[in-house]
Parts: sequence; structure tokens; C-alpha cells
Amino acid sequence: MKKTCSQSGGDHSVNIQGETVHVTGLSYGDAKQICNDIFKENFYKLSQEANKIATERANTLIEGFLEQFSKNPNLPNRFSDPDLQYIIYVAQRDFVRSGEKYLYQMLKELLVERTKEKDRSFKQVVLNEAIEVSSKLNTEHINLLSLHFLLSEVTFPCQTIGELNCLLNKYAVPFLPKKIPSLNQMMHLEYCKCENLTKGQNEHFSYLIHMAYGGIFQAGFDLEHYLKTFPYLDSNILKEMVTPLSDENNLYKFNVQGFFHLLDKIEILGSVFIQHQSKIIDFYKNHLKSENEISLAISRYESIRKVNEIWDRTTLPEFRMTSVGKVIAITNLNQNTDL
Repeated sequence: MKKTCSQSGGDHSVNIQGETVHVTGLSYGDAKQICNDIFKENFYKLSQEANKIATERANTLIEGFLEQFSKNPNLPNRFSDPDLQYIIYVAQRDFVRSGEKYLYQMLKELLVERTKEKDRSFKQVVLNEAIEVSSKLNTEHINLLSLHFLLSEVTFPCQTIGELNCLLNKYAVPFLPKKIPSLNQMMHLEYCKCENLTKGQNEHFSYLIHMAYGGIFQAGFDLEHYLKTFPYLDSNILKEMVTPLSDENNLYKFNVQGFFHLLDKIEILGSVFIQHQSKIIDFYKNHLKSENEISLAISRYESIRKVNEIWDRTTLPEFRMTSVGKVIAITNLNQNTDL
């Protein structure tokens, strides 16, 4: 490929070199050369020893990034896009300064996802932001984001407290901080556009459990009382929504894992049930165990207790995740779990 490039810049400027490539795709060597040129043209001139380390780190990141596309004969022909070239440089610059393995993994995966986006979509914008923000976070910050995502955005499929305990032990406990994060650490996440402090919000662990796993903590109800409460709804469908609470009594419970699962079921049942959704929800909530009973039940399980303690002793219940925070959390989860 013949290339003719010329550019100049004043003090403190960043020169991003673009090219027009008239082929359906780029070879690995072509793409790597473009990435190397971007770095050489824009990174600060350092001492000989520091420059050697910087170049090695930049090459390591680019090789790991391009390796993801190695199964394809041609790389996506997007390397002439000025925005992509700029964000590749940002990733190189920040990894060169840090050299941390966790940042390498994060930037490599984010660059792969960013390269797949050819249009200026919402996802592309968020990925750009996530790449720029990642270097401002350490592993504790990133793990906190993953923990927040797991507890506030994910509902694990489980039918018993024991199953929930095992799932939290496998997925949430590895991301727990060794000590309670300070308020300054949490405010740094807000400064980096990963979290928003929401006034009036206080989603304690018991609230999360109620919403996602309340079905596990149902107190039970009499079947006849349940059917009489909704005389205007099909009794056969109503019966299909419930199951015996246990073999020890004649009480029943909703056959759902939690509040969100109940909403999904109602939506599937159609407009007649949706019209009476609020009353069904009230009936469900009125037959849950009390928060004290739930707290006592989960206190017997070590992993749930650990997660509960960390969550309620931080300011996480007062924060809401941003799109950037979610992207970083998901990328970290993809790298460190089988989710």
C-alpha cells in the first residue's frame, strides 16, 4: 500500500493522521502499521529508555487488539475513520502511561467493540467515553462497578435462598472490596461519569432482594381467597400463575422468582391482565414476608451476608449507574466470569 502523508502541529497539539484506503479490508500488517504511525506521530518525545518501554506497551496493546480479528482474512476497513484513529491513540497513550494488566484487558476489549461500530450510534459514543474513562479508574473502582451492575441490573435464575447464596458466592463475592470504600472513592466514580448520585434514592440490599428475588420469600395465601380477589379474571389462568408453597400446608404462592418476573408474566397474559396489573402486584407484595423475616433468613447464608454488609455500608444504594459505567462493568464481567 502506497502512503503519502504530511502534517504539522503547534505546541501541545495532537495530530491524528488519516488515510483513504480503497480496498474492501486491511491486512493485519497494514492495520498494525497505521496504529503504529498514529502513536509515533502523537505521543510525547521521551528519554530513550522511557521511549522503548512506551513503544513496547503500545505494540502489546495493538497486537492484542488486532489479534481479535485474526480469524478474518481482512480487518474491518474503518481505520481511515478519524474518530477511530483518535480513540486508538487515546487507548495507546493511556496504556503506555500505566502498563497495568487490567487496563490492557479493558482497553483491548473496548477497542474491539468500538471497531465493530461503523455508524455514529449511541453505542459508539458510549464506547468512546468508556475508553477515555478507563485509565482514570483502578481495579477497585472497576470491581465496584461490576458489583453494582450484578446487584442492581442482573437477576440470577434461582428458586431457593441456597441457590441465590451459591450464585452470589460465584459471581458477586469475587468483586467485593477488601475494605469499605470511602465516600471519596465513590465520588470519583461520579466524577468519571460512571455513577450519578441520586437524591432521595436509597436502595438498600433488602430492597434489591424484594424486587429481584421476592418470590423466594413469599408468606403464602389461601387459594380460594386469591381467586375471589380477582373474580373478573380467568380462574384457570389465575391457577396457572401459582403453585403450592410447600407440602406442609395448603397455602399457595406466585410461581415467580421476583417482582420483575411477575411483570413479565402479566405482560405475556395480555391486555385484560395488564389492566388489573396494579391490583395483582399489591396482592403479591401483601403476601411477602416482612423485611425483618427476610433479613433473618438471609443472615444464615455467608455469601449473601457478605454482599449485604458491603452494599449497605457504602453509598452504592444512593447511586445510579450511567451508560459508561455499565459498559465498563459488563466488559469486566465478560473478562472475569462465564456470564
